[in-house]
Amino acid sequence: MAAATPAAAPRHSCAKLSVAVEEPKAAGGGAVFVRATWLPTRFSLAVTDGAGAWVADASDAEVRLRAEQWDQPVAEYLALAERYLAFHQPDSTYSFHDAGKGNRREEVVRKTQSFDKLKQEAEKCLQQSERFNTGKAEFEQATFSKFVAVLNSKKAKLRQLRDKVAELESADKPLK
Repeated sequence: MAAATPAAAPRHSCAKLSVAVEEPKAAGGGAVFVRATWLPTRFSLAVTDGAGAWVADASDAEVRLRAEQWDQPVAEYLALAERYLAFHQPDSTYSFHDAGKGNRREEVVRKTQSFDKLKQEAEKCLQQSERFNTGKAEFEQATFSKFVAVLNSKKAKLRQLRDKVAELESADKPLK
């Protein structure tokens, strides 16, 4: 029995990130704390400002999709995300923006799905066009082949009749 290869151990990180706030005395005081668990193909985040907390679990599929959108391999995308979310970047101030209760994200997802469907439909149309083109060429070739065969048989029949007429004319001449 073959020994199973051990899965990569998850990495954990905690970071205090400075956040731009309108009122520095507000809850959280301009900082958020991010606890992250980094796995080879996904991650999870827990963010708190001291007054509220948010949790996000990015699945393998979500990470893969996001990496594809950025034209990056999954490992590179995760390394970049970890670099920015696991360690405070010197002289960086982070900010959060209201995404309209997820509407923008949903709109992006919807448009991406729509684009993918249109792309698939275009590919199907291209394949269908190629099949029609090939079918048309085959039909034309078969039709021309049949036409040439009929034309050649008619030519042969005309030669045969011409030879018969010539034979009959030559047979009639000595009788005169």
